[in-house]
Amino acid sequence: METRPREVTTTAALDEKKKLRKGFKRFDMICYTVVAVIGLNALGAFASNGAQAFTWLVLSAVTFFFPYGLLVAELGSTFPQEGGVYAWCKLAGGRLYAAFAATLYWITVPLLMGGSAAVIMIAALKIFWFGDANVLFGSYVVTDVLVELALAFLFIWGITFGAIISLRHGKWISTIGFFVKLALLSIFLVLAGIFVVSGSSKGTHVAVADLVPANWELTASSILPIVVVLWLGAEMQNSAGEEMDNAQRDVPLTLLRAGIIVVILYSLFLLAILIALPTNQLSAVGSFLNAFQTVNLVLPSSLATGLGWLVALGFATSLFASSATLLIAVSRT
Repeated sequence: METRPREVTTTAALDEKKKLRKGFKRFDMICYTVVAVIGLNALGAFASNGAQAFTWLVLSAVTFFFPYGLLVAELGSTFPQEGGVYAWCKLAGGRLYAAFAATLYWITVPLLMGGSAAVIMIAALKIFWFGDANVLFGSYVVTDVLVELALAFLFIWGITFGAIISLRHGKWISTIGFFVKLALLSIFLVLAGIFVVSGSSKGTHVAVADLVPANWELTASSILPIVVVLWLGAEMQNSAGEEMDNAQRDVPLTLLRAGIIVVILYSLFLLAILIALPTNQLSAVGSFLNAFQTVNLVLPSSLATGLGWLVALGFATSLFASSATLLIAVSRT
């Protein structure tokens, strides 16, 4: 006897599916997944935990990210329906459980876009353009509020527009974001190298013994929660399963390549910080911007200021691309 109500696909849903067009190619999927996974600000905060952060990065890559990627690759290639997580939960437990999953999946978006992403973007512009996150636009509180609201409005509605247009256009946001994040991390690695070679890195540096996890309270309260967030996002491309050229072929390949890129970039960033900064400065690295400001001091003042402006714009662009990528995924879930 059947105990679950029969699933009915409405005419409206079928009409919407007819509008889907294939065009989500393998390269697009790699860029999309890398942008979805890499979180520059969370990575900076993670680096502040010192040498043991690298150990936990490697361990979590093997024990969490790798099996998580295998699971997503299997589901995405076997069940390539539009909707990703929603479609998988619907097949497993019906629409009620799928609705719960989609709600929990979507509910982070307003918190991310209207909360942390917009605020961090404005703070980054203030820090690099004016030298202080607390400076007021126009020198008055009212002017500052109006300018910040305008920037947040453009940021949020720009992301929304990028998510509601067709994927063949919206995917370029993720592609541009991929190259911007790659450029930001490359600039940081070059500056970190100059910082070390020039002798600016003074003080006691991390030793091999520091890689061994020792502070378990710190691990439970700070390291593990952040490291899980660092790896999330591999499933997002599957929300557009029916817009992929060949999901069964491309999903496993793109996840493998994107995963390798993410692990390499994360590892290089952490190693650069651990090598460049003495141990007494690691705790001050609360974000990617903090880390960049530290190594940027090695440049002449005028060059450092100009590069800081460009990095601020690049960082804002990367936040925009990450938020748009997330919204593109959840709007299809």
